[in-house]
Amino acid sequence: MKDYYAILGVVPSAEDIVIKAAYKALAQRYHPDRNPGSAEAAAKMAEINEAYSLLSDTVQRRTYDKSRAEKDGDFGDWIHEEEANQAANSFDPLKNDWTLAVGFYPDLVDINNHLSKISKLLAFTYRASMLEFKAFENRKELAQVLEQAFLETYFGRNPKIVDFARLLVQTGNKAAAKALNDAVRVLGGNAPSDRVISKICIDFNVETEEMMQRRAQEEAIIKRGAGQNAHEKKCWLAVSDEDKQFLNWCSWGDIKKVKESVNDKPKLVNITSNSGNTALHYAVITEQENIARFLVENGASILVRNNEGKTPVGLAKSDSMRRILGHH
Repeated sequence: MKDYYAILGVVPSAEDIVIKAAYKALAQRYHPDRNPGSAEAAAKMAEINEAYSLLSDTVQRRTYDKSRAEKDGDFGDWIHEEEANQAANSFDPLKNDWTLAVGFYPDLVDINNHLSKISKLLAFTYRASMLEFKAFENRKELAQVLEQAFLETYFGRNPKIVDFARLLVQTGNKAAAKALNDAVRVLGGNAPSDRVISKICIDFNVETEEMMQRRAQEEAIIKRGAGQNAHEKKCWLAVSDEDKQFLNWCSWGDIKKVKESVNDKPKLVNITSNSGNTALHYAVITEQENIARFLVENGASILVRNNEGKTPVGLAKSDSMRRILGHH
């Protein structure tokens, strides 16, 4: 199936007027009158006409979009469509007009560059929209609207997944973004966001902003607690025999003792040994999956680092252990 959106260089969510603007710009570049005797330009113009003829017809476009959905699911294949666009278009027909506009509104350069990091298709759609709508006074607002529509097209409407997708594409982690796009296409827009995000984080060694903030808070707590009385510390350095015994039960796999201890003293789930290892570290190291699951379900952090800088997630060796950590 031909990708008519890529041929015109616009995102699938582009409005009719934007599709028209993109067509006009491309037609000016490849029209036979401007390229007499060029077989390449004639073929390109025929392809552009075919794409515009279909996409400008409401009924045909709806049928085409339905066929695309049947092929790719409810959400498009982001990387594939980017590659199709690059193969179809090596020339920017908006360059001259855009350069003129930038002379009056220099911040358009930064806005366009920001969108380009997400998608070349998105950036082109933005330029075409700006030039067609003459919406220069609302240039930032239009960029935000188009960016949100683009992300929802490929990653669904779940706010947490959309924000995670934005983080991945803006930081250039296209491999993780592609995996997220694939997950949403296969699992659907209603897939549990925490489960999806956690697995992507584990598979690609990524931290969300929430995870980074939580880690920074935990590290600050550990640092602040270094000189305090053990019972005043939020992380509880394991200096008492009772605390050390609890860590032993976690590594030995004595789930009964672990449950009894946590029921009596819930904060035990996050106590820290003198080496910086938490109870969850020891459960992961000794592959005690039942203990690890219980600790995570009762609030054990998967992100706190030991003295060697390792988190429980970083120490997990088996897929089953990663799933236990990733699901939470």
